[in-house]
Amino acid sequence: FSYTSKEAFLKGFNLKTDKTHIQTDLKLQYNSTASLAKEIGACKLDLNLKDSKLAISDLLMVVPDLQKQLAKQKDMVISAGGIVNGSISNLNISEFHASGVGKTALQLRGQIKGLPNLEKTYFQLPMLSLATTSKDIQAILPPKSIPTVIKLPASMRVKGSFNGTMNSFGTKLLATTSMGIIQLNGFMSLSQKTYDAK
Repeated sequence: FSYTSKEAFLKGFNLKTDKTHIQTDLKLQYNSTASLAKEIGACKLDLNLKDSKLAISDLLMVVPDLQKQLAKQKDMVISAGGIVNGSISNLNISEFHASGVGKTALQLRGQIKGLPNLEKTYFQLPMLSLATTSKDIQAILPPKSIPTVIKLPASMRVKGSFNGTMNSFGTKLLATTSMGIIQLNGFMSLSQKTYDAK
């Protein structure tokens, strides 16, 4: 471990508890420690997260302020791994995978530009794969997030690509669900309430 006015890094970091096991190499480079708060987007990141597990109960011991937000997830153990590098405002994701919320598993590869401003962040994800269930989605989202008129399939597996912001995006997806198969190739703008899909 090293921490200076210009960089910080963890090499061969290995943390193990009864439920958590984190193995990573991490390097952060920045103009100054003061700039971290003001210019976090310019901070350079080099992360190699080897197959690791994080128990939410362990996280809550370290950050008890999250007790309220993570009350429903306190028994979960999240597994993740990936290679991410670039500046925070222009991240390259060579590979990333995560699981641990019930039967949910996520894999993706691509580029994310514009962080930390999530409203303007552009996602270019040529490879996106998500398997989940309605039970898992309801466990993650706050109560009443999904209108009662919307019925989620019991299970779903989605593969494809996603390009755009959270409000305006193009996507090409194949969704295999317990209710049937959906192919989607289109564009949607939530802010302008327009869409074009096949």
